[in-house]
Amino acid sequence: MFSRFLHKYLALIVAVQLLIWLSTGLLLGQMHSAPTIEKRVENGVDLSENDEELMTIKQLLALSPNAISIELVNLLGKSVYRVMTEYSKHEQEKTYELYDAVTGEQFNLNEVDIRRLVTSKFQFTSPITNVSLVQPPFSELPKEKSPLWKVAVFDEFSTHIYLRASSGDIVAVLNENSEWTSLLMMLHFMDYQNAGSFNHWWIKLFALLTLVMSITGVTWLLQIMMTKPAVPGTQRTKKWLTVIDDKEAEHRIEGRVTDNLLSILQRNKISIESQCGGSGTCGRCRVVIKPTDPVLTADRYQLSKDQLKAGYRLACQRVVGQTSIVRVDTNTLLQTISAELVNNEFLTPFIKELKFKYHSPETFVFRPGCYFKFSISKGKTRGCPPDLPRRFRRFWPYSERSSFFHPSVTRYYSVANRCEGAGYLTFNIKMQPAPSSMLKPGIGSHVLGNLGIGSVLEIEGPYGGFSLPHDFHKKEFVLIGGGSGIAPLKSMIDELLFGLQVTQSVVLFYGARHPIDLANHNWFKDIETTFTNFTYCPVVSRPSNIWFGATGHVQLPLRSFLEAHHAKNQCLFFLCGPSAMMKEVKDMLIDYSIDPNAITVEAFASSTTHQV
Repeated sequence: MFSRFLHKYLALIVAVQLLIWLSTGLLLGQMHSAPTIEKRVENGVDLSENDEELMTIKQLLALSPNAISIELVNLLGKSVYRVMTEYSKHEQEKTYELYDAVTGEQFNLNEVDIRRLVTSKFQFTSPITNVSLVQPPFSELPKEKSPLWKVAVFDEFSTHIYLRASSGDIVAVLNENSEWTSLLMMLHFMDYQNAGSFNHWWIKLFALLTLVMSITGVTWLLQIMMTKPAVPGTQRTKKWLTVIDDKEAEHRIEGRVTDNLLSILQRNKISIESQCGGSGTCGRCRVVIKPTDPVLTADRYQLSKDQLKAGYRLACQRVVGQTSIVRVDTNTLLQTISAELVNNEFLTPFIKELKFKYHSPETFVFRPGCYFKFSISKGKTRGCPPDLPRRFRRFWPYSERSSFFHPSVTRYYSVANRCEGAGYLTFNIKMQPAPSSMLKPGIGSHVLGNLGIGSVLEIEGPYGGFSLPHDFHKKEFVLIGGGSGIAPLKSMIDELLFGLQVTQSVVLFYGARHPIDLANHNWFKDIETTFTNFTYCPVVSRPSNIWFGATGHVQLPLRSFLEAHHAKNQCLFFLCGPSAMMKEVKDMLIDYSIDPNAITVEAFASSTTHQV
């Protein structure tokens, strides 16, 4: 999975750079320098002196012992030896000396010489305003490393002519139009530091990113080839698949070999849990196939080693062509019930408690920690509930005051109470604000949060494997939650203390940003005074002046608990909250040698408590 996400991000970066490269290349192709000089006069070499009047090479070498090459040229109407004294493969880094070819006198070009030289090379219609000797570095000519003569021409384009001081060679003719050309060249070749060459770290970084993108692309391709048939022409091939449910009943279904296994099961009315849309993040669509089948990244992350050895895999990560026999749990106890909203109130600035009275013609049983499916029809809903208490209004952004249209969606939420036979379902739903004024807030949470008392919904369930084990005698319970992840943990505590009336220890660590964000805080404090075997440890990262409890992250008091507890292996750990927080907590538990089979995680990445 990592290679896929990295490849996508790198592809975005490379695509932006390629867009810059293509656009600047197109503009460079269309760009023409504005005419700054009417006519260029070509001067050929005219040696009027006789050969016997010129210095010999031997005499010249005596004057310039460091000579690397000697060239006889016509400069300002006289014969001149141009002697190279320092060599470089780049012309701008070479050094020259000038000698009169008749007298042998060494000379340097002065301002008068430069004016004559430029006038002999060009025919001007505008006067020369200034001639000056300038030293490197030059922002407009970054490659030049030696002194240059700069000639300014008074014309409408602000033309400047540059000549190399050591040789009199014309280096460049620049104007306002050429500055734009230079900018486009800099962008085109990613020379963002104006180094004047390809030897800069931007283009090296781009090459490195391209290499990494190629590697991740190949890795991603191999992953795809492992999950889909790679033989051309097999996309339309069909095969029969045998599905064995939890009652050992066989179902024969037909599909194309490239069909997703989860999709083909759902299309054939074989109910199988899934709430992440097939992205492999919820871990619900577990099926049993051959243990020798490949283990993919999502399988390894969502399933234990024992489950992988037993042949458990995620159906959303497989295609029909990879297997012939599949065992599934068909969730035959799923029911659709009619539920009437009897209470809808705020617990925190964003978490609301919704209590439904359900009507079921049959005996309806659910386990603590389970979740239910809500089908939301398309329509229009408020951004901010009308019953928002005055004390919470300062937490809500102004953009939430308006209404918005939404499509039909399906959302899942964890139940927050035990099945006590009274016919009630309670949910703690976080109303998710919009990340910005350009985006919509959470659809499911806002539709449900704005429901009026007496509203009737169709709810399907129960779903979920995040629940208390059947055999937990002599085990202690340690529950760690964060934010609205407290909902399934609350239902477990309700069941343990009021339903099962356990005598072993039950400890709850509950983390939030601010004391006001602790949902059901008073309920937990009350039952702590009622049950001696229950311990409540709330932790806030941004305490107020009147907060006297634990501060920081929930990992801190949990670590102290683990260090002081002498029977950690007799504890069962249940985690529900933000995925990053739960990962850190799980890693900490494993560091303390806690058996992974004693850790049950319901992270927000795959949880129903954070659905919006």
